[in-house]
Order: sequence, then C-alpha cells, then structure tokens
Amino acid sequence: MREEIYRRKKGVVHRKILDEYILVDTREGEVLTLNEVGGEIWDLIDGRRSVAEIIRMLVEQYEVSEEDAEGDVEEFLTQLLEAGLIERVK
Repeated sequence: MREEIYRRKKGVVHRKILDEYILVDTREGEVLTLNEVGGEIWDLIDGRRSVAEIIRMLVEQYEVSEEDAEGDVEEFLTQLLEAGLIERVK
C-alpha cells in the first residue's frame, strides 16, 4: 500500500471548523467528522502523494514512529475507501 496514490472523490466537500474537519458526501448525504490528524491526512490525499510520502510527512510533523504512522494511515485510508470517499489513482 505504501506506493499507492489516492485522491478524494468528487462530491465530497470538506470544511475545517476549529480543530475538526467536517466531510459531507453530497452523493450519499453522509456527514463525517475527523480529528486534527484525520484532517491532516485528508488534506494530503491529493492524487499526487504516495502513501509512503503521507506517512513520512506525518512522522515529521507529529514526531511519531514510522510504524505507528503507517498503521494509522493505512487503517484510515481503508475506512475512507470503504466509505467511498477516496479512490486509488495508482
């Protein structure tokens, strides 16, 4: 999964309100709330960065181990994929 690249699907709008990100899937009418780290990952899912790059950026920003960041990022991406909010580019 580390070399894969994902992008946000069209029809999902997001807003940052204080320390939370609100995602609205306009196709399904679902609303999700993300914490600060989830919001940061969401911002990094841009269709250009690989999962490995996202992990590396989080390790630098939050001073967590690469192993912890990798597990968290992969779990979060899996949830977003299952919810139909992101898609694989490569």
